[in-house]
Amino acid sequence: MAVEVRHTRPADIDALAPVMRRADTDEVWASHGMTPGQAIAHSVEQSDRAWTAFIGGDIACMFGVAGPACVLDDTGRPWLLGARTLPRHAVTFFRHSRVWFERMKPGYGGFEGWVDSRNVMSKRWLGWLGFEIKDPVPVGHMGLVFHPFEMRF
Repeated sequence: MAVEVRHTRPADIDALAPVMRRADTDEVWASHGMTPGQAIAHSVEQSDRAWTAFIGGDIACMFGVAGPACVLDDTGRPWLLGARTLPRHAVTFFRHSRVWFERMKPGYGGFEGWVDSRNVMSKRWLGWLGFEIKDPVPVGHMGLVFHPFEMRF
């Protein structure tokens, strides 16, 4: 299956928002109270780098890495928001995501973030990439539990 990854364009936000995976929609609502379109736009705006992936010509996901929270830190905050079709292409996605994950690392000393405890596919993928997934804690405006995750390189 053909895979295309390119730098994110503004129109990609409108393409992904209505077809975002339910688990990702639930996660961005629980963590930030944002709709899919708001969450995608916010993620892209906060990012040093952002890409859009297509599998078989259909939008599969958008991903990127937001810069450090302060100039004294070298830790990036990776993110990925997927389309409902992404699970159908899990093998292709997993295979290609490792390559793109490696391309995200330069300029950072590590990555950290939070993942909704209900987001099973995302937790599996983060573990497969080698992140340490920690015990869940309440996070966000709804107080649902999220797992902090991190990796140093």
